[in-house]
Amino acid sequence: MIHSRWRRVLWLALALSGAGAASLPADAPAGVVPDRFAMSLGAGDKVNLRFVLQEPASVRITAHDADHAPVCTVLADSPRPAGENAVTFDGRASDGSQLPRGVYYFVLRAESRSGVMEHDPGALSGGESVPVEFGEYGYNRAARRLEFRLAKDAAVRVRAGIHGGPLLATPLDWQPTAAGPHSIPWDGKDEDGLVDLAAHPKFSLVFQAFALPAGSVTITDGPQPQPTTAKASELLQRRAALRKAALARGRIDPQYLSRAGYRTSPRFTLTSSSAKGEAGPLEATGAVPLTVKLDESSLQRMLEQRFEIVTFVDFQRVAEEEQGYSPYTVEVPMAGLSEGEHVVSVSVVTLTDQSATKSIRVNVKLPARAP
Repeated sequence: MIHSRWRRVLWLALALSGAGAASLPADAPAGVVPDRFAMSLGAGDKVNLRFVLQEPASVRITAHDADHAPVCTVLADSPRPAGENAVTFDGRASDGSQLPRGVYYFVLRAESRSGVMEHDPGALSGGESVPVEFGEYGYNRAARRLEFRLAKDAAVRVRAGIHGGPLLATPLDWQPTAAGPHSIPWDGKDEDGLVDLAAHPKFSLVFQAFALPAGSVTITDGPQPQPTTAKASELLQRRAALRKAALARGRIDPQYLSRAGYRTSPRFTLTSSSAKGEAGPLEATGAVPLTVKLDESSLQRMLEQRFEIVTFVDFQRVAEEEQGYSPYTVEVPMAGLSEGEHVVSVSVVTLTDQSATKSIRVNVKLPARAP
């Protein structure tokens, strides 16, 4: 059954790539070809989806989300002639509701006299590591912008930190990004706005990108993604098959193989019971208790995996809890520190390479010496 399905996929890929059309370039990819990468539902954007058939066929086009779940039928078993065809994708589900923001790709199924054929971008593409190219800058300090180029449409993560210390910011958190040059504003500071990372002598940037399935479209606004309503057993089977296909292609980024909602940075709060509520640094004469509490949006997925809690003072690691939980209180040692202001950072880090860091300023006051 699996071998038969793959023959159908290959047949259609070859058939479509061999069919010519005046308005599609000769090297256009097989399957559904969108006329734009990004769309805003608030602006009323729509995407024109084009495809080529060698012979008349009944065509079904289904949109799938970043977790490979079918979310809506764009074209429902519609008779279409041979040659170039087009259909409009408006970013809405079958009931008219807006689809959540995120990445979507399109599976085309065609039934003709020659048989039933399918082109599934999720089975044929996506996940390959994409090199990030830089010109003069990776980060333009003067303009305060990230500057890079992608050879393919990709999901991009950019993390910033101190070399040898914590990662303190994630300016791009697996952001769907079109192929080509990019100049993206970022103020160069940590997530809490306490540290100007770009001005630090050990400032470090880590870029990572993987290819999206061919012909992907990203919805830039709309509601937050929710758990899929697709049948669990069918979706698990599909994900398992696509995972196997991706690994067979080689050089697949491990992040692509995880669910979209699980690969982004966790969110948490960092509070102190000794804080008095005033703005400014926390006053400390001894060890400082800080409580880590995961946000509700991150709690469930973090409890399903192991994560660590790592503490830094002035970007130097001072403590680590290998089995984190929420809420969790860390005791930050102040002994041996000079009097004055210090930066305390606490990172939540998963074994699958997600991380987030919160920082506070602590003003250490040494006890007065006895006369």
